[in-house]
Amino acid sequence: MGSPLYVDTAAGGGFQLDLESGSHTLRGYYSEASIQSLLYDHYDANNEGLDSLTIGFAELYAIVRALRNTDSIIWIHEFIAALKAARPGDSAAIDALLSTENIAASEAAESSVSASVSSAYTSQGIRTHSCVGSDARFLHSPPIVQVTGSGADAFPENIVTNLHGSQWCGMVAPAPNKLFGSAQFRVAPDHSGTMFINLKRSATTDNERPRSRIFQRGVELRHCDVSRDNGICTQAVNAGEVYMVEVRLRDRCLFESCDPFYSQLSTLTLRIDLPVAPHTGTASYPAAGGRYLFTTGNRYAGMFGGVARADELCMMNLPGSLANTGDYKALLVAPGQRTATTSPDCAGGCAGRQDWALGATTDYYRNDVSSDVLVGTTNADALLTFPLAARVDRFGLGFAEYWTGLHYEFSPRAFGGWTTSSYHCDGWTGGSNSSTRGTIGDAFYQDFQSLARTGATCSGNTHSLLCVQQ
Repeated sequence: MGSPLYVDTAAGGGFQLDLESGSHTLRGYYSEASIQSLLYDHYDANNEGLDSLTIGFAELYAIVRALRNTDSIIWIHEFIAALKAARPGDSAAIDALLSTENIAASEAAESSVSASVSSAYTSQGIRTHSCVGSDARFLHSPPIVQVTGSGADAFPENIVTNLHGSQWCGMVAPAPNKLFGSAQFRVAPDHSGTMFINLKRSATTDNERPRSRIFQRGVELRHCDVSRDNGICTQAVNAGEVYMVEVRLRDRCLFESCDPFYSQLSTLTLRIDLPVAPHTGTASYPAAGGRYLFTTGNRYAGMFGGVARADELCMMNLPGSLANTGDYKALLVAPGQRTATTSPDCAGGCAGRQDWALGATTDYYRNDVSSDVLVGTTNADALLTFPLAARVDRFGLGFAEYWTGLHYEFSPRAFGGWTTSSYHCDGWTGGSNSSTRGTIGDAFYQDFQSLARTGATCSGNTHSLLCVQQ
């Protein structure tokens, strides 16, 4: 219609914005009013101030339609990048318009926006809120975090701070601003396989419902809740493709009776593991024969996703000194997934054996970079004999504890003969209840306690995995 007035109707009233007047309070990539004004100034023929552009509607619409196929989320910087690609001679004029709305010239140049939302509330006569004390801010910098590569170091365990437990937080009108309750990650794996996301609470309030969501080209592939899924999400991914991961807080106040203006600032812990390159060619083994073992440098809560997932984590944590040594499996057990034996010490045969990780009559070595150290040897039943020749890991008590799920007796202390304990974190897939436990081994010991020292709560503790070469 060529009018600068945007009118939003609603039952009992509504509101309007003059896109030419620039009267809106908050400016930035997060502001609906800024985006509307920016698009209108690119289109209209009334070129005032820093506005020197008049772009036809058909051209702008074609660019917007093309964004339907973007790998990322559709937001202003995807549009601006496409517009500059279509009109390279107008880049400076486009940047000048962006500056009028406090929007950076590119996504990479975007920084934390420090405009006080509290002052905006006050200026519009809305009561003070306490989203972050007395001063709420747009705090995500960069707006989208880039995650690339492979293995457990793609996005190692990091604190995701300044997520607000309310979609209402930061508003100057009763409509949610999603940016306060979300953090965005653009993920580009180097290899095909399984992506593993683990989201945990670091600080919590009653109002929080943390969730991770995985998207590709605008389609949600899956989502996982901390309360329902223990925060664990796995997703098959392909090399060369892009996936968006959103860490989101859903506020209980939107669904139940409580005051959304008094939501809390939240801190979550997030890690993203990406697939590693599949092993190809001939694997190398210790010079003296046998196989290698190692403990993972990263530690995991006991609900890491099952035995097969533990095997993947072993490959993701493979030390550089053991590159090109083939495939590894986790030395742990769980009913229906991996079992050494259901008859103690394989008396009368190794009944119930399933996908066992150790080989028969095999020497197992740890690699100390400069030399290989013999740790232990298995018997004809593929069970390590005690005492071990050396510690599983050269570090002492508390520095190398790992999940195993093997049975032990606490009093008097005795080994369960390689049978599976009831302590296995619900098959390593659950255990948010504080009473659910998993057996851990401790590298300080060279007797059976190296594999079954004690039990640890599955959600409240993180431990390594013990990985053995195949």
